[in-house]
Amino acid sequence: MTAGISTLSNLHDAQVALEVAKRAELGYFNVEFTVFGCAYVSQGQRYYRLSANDEKIYDFIEKSSHKNLLPTDLITLTKESPVPIGMREEIALEVKQDLARKLSEEYPLEFFSYLEQIAEEATENTALPFLEKMQEDLNGNFDEKGLKHFEELLESTYLNKKITYEHFNIFEAWLKRERKNMEETIINKDIFEKTFYGIAFVSPKGIEYITNACKGNIYKRKYKLEMKGIFTTPIYSETYYYNYNLRLPQVQKKFELDIKNYLNNEYITSIMEFGNKNTKLQKSKFEKYLQEANEKFGESAQKTLKHYGYRWGIF
Repeated sequence: MTAGISTLSNLHDAQVALEVAKRAELGYFNVEFTVFGCAYVSQGQRYYRLSANDEKIYDFIEKSSHKNLLPTDLITLTKESPVPIGMREEIALEVKQDLARKLSEEYPLEFFSYLEQIAEEATENTALPFLEKMQEDLNGNFDEKGLKHFEELLESTYLNKKITYEHFNIFEAWLKRERKNMEETIINKDIFEKTFYGIAFVSPKGIEYITNACKGNIYKRKYKLEMKGIFTTPIYSETYYYNYNLRLPQVQKKFELDIKNYLNNEYITSIMEFGNKNTKLQKSKFEKYLQEANEKFGESAQKTLKHYGYRWGIF
């Protein structure tokens, strides 16, 4: 009798599961859609970068130096909706369109001209000597890791307005030449591959490090620190190739040692000398710009401008 009851119970559970699956397929239950995005202007036209992957938007913002763009901060939109059969992509597109409209409302076209004028006023060339010394040390050494970390710093220093766009282009052209000369260099790979990311910052405790295998998580922590006025290094990354002789936690420990060796006290002190202040735009004047941005364009525009102010070393 017990076995019979158990069998009936299992049949009932299976039937319920089938009913739930069928109702979900027909769109009876809500599904959550989250979209991330930012707005920017290129050649006088406003554009929107949208994705369900926040890391892609963060990457676009950080690498905007290559196209001389000034994107807004990342904005998130989450909506719940029932999803009938075959409608998922269409609903996801509608949520993206909703976010584009939100970006359009919160960042008027005129704001970008305003932002560009202030960015021009804040631009200085204080990182140039440090970058030139790094370039001299790397030149002709066929050091791909060194070139990658140089590029990470180059992108960051231009985004932070510590070198001019003219010098950014000169360094970028040099990087391309160096990498072209390395095209036949063989990179030894193995069975497994893993990339780790991290940043360093200075706190009352000294130098602290944040590491993670998810780049998006590092971006979030970096942005939160920046908005508190805490100077952070550019994101440092390393890719490791390993086999069954190593466990992933061991590879992670290797990264934690590598980031501390590279982002050491000497390096951080050097980049803070130019990265943690602005000699061109005074804080009192920038605060007036913030107030004006809020009055003319709204709270979101003011928040993006303030984030740039932290990055430019004004606060």
